[in-house]
Amino acid sequence: MSQQIDSLRKVILQIQEQIERQPTLEGIQTEIVETRYIASPQEYIASPQKKTNVERSH
Repeated sequence: MSQQIDSLRKVILQIQEQIERQPTLEGIQTEIVETRYIASPQEYIASPQKKTNVERSH
C-alpha cells in the first residue's frame, strides 16, 4: 500500500510540474499580438489603437 501511495505522489508531482510549465492566457495573447506585429507592422503603424495594444504588452 505504501508503495502505491508513493507512486501516486510521484505522478501527482509530475502533473503539477507540467501544469506549472503551461503558458498563461495573457502570455499567449501577448505572443499572438507580437507575432502579428512582426508579420505586418504597417497595419499597426496605421492604427494607433493596435499600436497602443502592442506597446502595452511590452
